[in-house]
Amino acid sequence: MSSDAHTYALLAATCQISTLHTHARNWCEMFTDEWMLLCANGLNDPDSDVATPLGEDAKDLAQEVDFDSRELEWEKDATIYVLADPEMLDEPTGDVFRRSLRVVLERLADQVIFPFDHIDADRRGGWLVACLEDGEIKNPKKKFSVDRGSDPEQRDLSSL
Repeated sequence: MSSDAHTYALLAATCQISTLHTHARNWCEMFTDEWMLLCANGLNDPDSDVATPLGEDAKDLAQEVDFDSRELEWEKDATIYVLADPEMLDEPTGDVFRRSLRVVLERLADQVIFPFDHIDADRRGGWLVACLEDGEIKNPKKKFSVDRGSDPEQRDLSSL
């Protein structure tokens, strides 16, 4: 990615190999300067073998991400895209400072974008493919068709 402003991404880790997750990884590679996996124990390198954050205690996950984010050397005036299921991001933690994972992530940069907030679970693959095919990040509020290159099991979004 070549521009003056830095662009980063956080992608929810999955324990399944799926077309959706492959598209999401390719999206991160194409459109960001650097990206990390959001996993059970916080933030990790994309090449690491990590556990999915699904089912983790929301408070513990928010705390781990908060601590890990302090070690990132990402520019504050950057844009960060978070490719993760909104339900996971909004699960209450019971912590006044870290009310949800979303609250923690919103503090990472001046602009934090959650594209999956605007895309139905069965349409996320279509959005990713449209972005990849056209070489630009599409408006997630528009309608995108289901990724025809995958079967329903591969579009299972419990991993995102």
